[in-house]
Amino acid sequence: KLREYEEKKTKIKLNEKIKTISFKDVTFSYKSSENKVLQNINFHIEVGDFLGVIGSSGSGKSTLLHLLSGLIKPKMGKITLNSLNNEINEFDLDNKISYVPQDSFILDTTLEENIAFADHNHDIDSKKIQECIEFSNLSDFVKNLPKKDKTILGDGGSKISHGQRQRIGLARSIYNDSNVIILDESLNALDYQNEKQILSKIMKYK
Repeated sequence: KLREYEEKKTKIKLNEKIKTISFKDVTFSYKSSENKVLQNINFHIEVGDFLGVIGSSGSGKSTLLHLLSGLIKPKMGKITLNSLNNEINEFDLDNKISYVPQDSFILDTTLEENIAFADHNHDIDSKKIQECIEFSNLSDFVKNLPKKDKTILGDGGSKISHGQRQRIGLARSIYNDSNVIILDESLNALDYQNEKQILSKIMKYK
């Protein structure tokens, strides 16, 4: 019985790039509340789309992004990839979706290891690290570090600012070559110029 349960829980490997994501009559509510956070949501995303989600506090923005990441499952409706029958949370997405939160988690290790830390299958690609640093407007920050990208960042990123943590989170998502990048207020600690430059790069990158 246990083996049967484990087999049913085994996720399907998605051996292709994400080309489309479809929400079909998606409704979600938390167990602690009878209120529906989202109700009958329908939309379709295609390769190259650049979408913004806006709304007041508590309107369901983060819930929508968690559904889009496959972190939670709808109470009703389906979220499908590439017109396949299986739902998004049934797939092992293997770095195909990167979720960049408002405050990215930082390990007490080097900058380059923080950028590449989700890639356990390969040696760190130094050239790619530099490209990600440049993309995320971290070049000036790295130049002033004592050991450049080999500098230890401290427990929880104690030696760096909130804005620098956010840019490291973005660099991490670029390093992973994710098909989908979700930014959950993950540039809000940046000054206007940095935010403008990075958004311009993301528009070209997509």
